[in-house]
Amino acid sequence: MEALLFLIYGLILLHPSIKFLRDGNSALLSGRIAPLLLVPAILLPNLNWTLLYLLPGHRLDTNFSLNVAAPFLWVSGSIFVVLFGLCALLQIRRGEGVAARDERSRLEGKARLAMTEGRMDDAVACYEAALRLSPDDFASHYRLARALLKAGYFKKAYDELLITVDQTPTEDRKEVLSRAISLLDSFPKTGTLAENFRNDCRRRFPDESAALGG
Repeated sequence: MEALLFLIYGLILLHPSIKFLRDGNSALLSGRIAPLLLVPAILLPNLNWTLLYLLPGHRLDTNFSLNVAAPFLWVSGSIFVVLFGLCALLQIRRGEGVAARDERSRLEGKARLAMTEGRMDDAVACYEAALRLSPDDFASHYRLARALLKAGYFKKAYDELLITVDQTPTEDRKEVLSRAISLLDSFPKTGTLAENFRNDCRRRFPDESAALGG
């Protein structure tokens, strides 16, 4: 009987799993709800023992056909429970990713405000914090490089621009190179950094020489 109940429970869990696989989202798979729904996975396989403990002398009725089907029911129910757990884990991980993106957006908003108010060091700090949440995002590196230039940290900005170009997808590299060169050229105090940047990029990306000018 426990096996049949476990199968029914697994089928109930199958619905939010299918919804997640279809829509990429399900409220029942959230970090707050999923653990509660998985509690019966521990209780149901031991239902008979639980009832014997709570109600001495009680025993669930079983029959031959159910006992024969029990292994299949256990396997089916277990598969559905495991599927639910995996989907819940994926959604929780996805939720963490959304939270990280929201935090990055908040930090970048603070950085933009600091730049408009002339607080360049604060802007740099916010962009650096945002970059730690998405270290492989070339646009985040570019924004940090721009803030570093405005704050007067030219060598750091130069390094960030090189990282920006390295991490830029091939199809976007030409545009990013042009923007990086224009950015460096707009700061005369950088001295020879703009020309050094061109030379470095020519060595790294010989197919993009047209975008480097100079």
